[in-house]
Amino acid sequence: MSQERAQRSQLSPTTSKTVQENDEEEVNQDEMAWLQELPAELDDCIAHRDLDQAVELVHEWKQCSTKDSNIDTQMKIRENQIVQLLSDDVRRPGAVHGGPRAMKKARTLLTQLGRGTYAMDLYLRRRSALQRAAIKDIAVSEEPLSYVRQLCTLFSGA
Repeated sequence: MSQERAQRSQLSPTTSKTVQENDEEEVNQDEMAWLQELPAELDDCIAHRDLDQAVELVHEWKQCSTKDSNIDTQMKIRENQIVQLLSDDVRRPGAVHGGPRAMKKARTLLTQLGRGTYAMDLYLRRRSALQRAAIKDIAVSEEPLSYVRQLCTLFSGA
């Protein structure tokens, strides 16, 4: 009996290691299968302009422990496409109608992608252009107080 216990104790660690290795292999295979499908999923999100979901998928890809250089290259290309779409959202004239709040979503998503400085630069350039255009529309009146009020409204509201 003592010999059987000794054999079991010797087999148990190797058996548990084998089980752990099998679990890790299954996880890696699942992750690889998910990574293989990820570029197509991201293309769908980009096509439907579901940029929130696209940014979330990119974030999950960056958190993934399994790496494949081919998939990484494809994902970096798609990440740059998303950044370009978000940049266009900040730059486009249609964003003017909503004011600074309309650009907030694009800035937030760019920040989540690790492009916070770029997002703020885009926003500040856009805001400066809007303010320069609005200054041209301010009527200079004989009353300095009226002119100052218009300027204050422009800069505090923008």
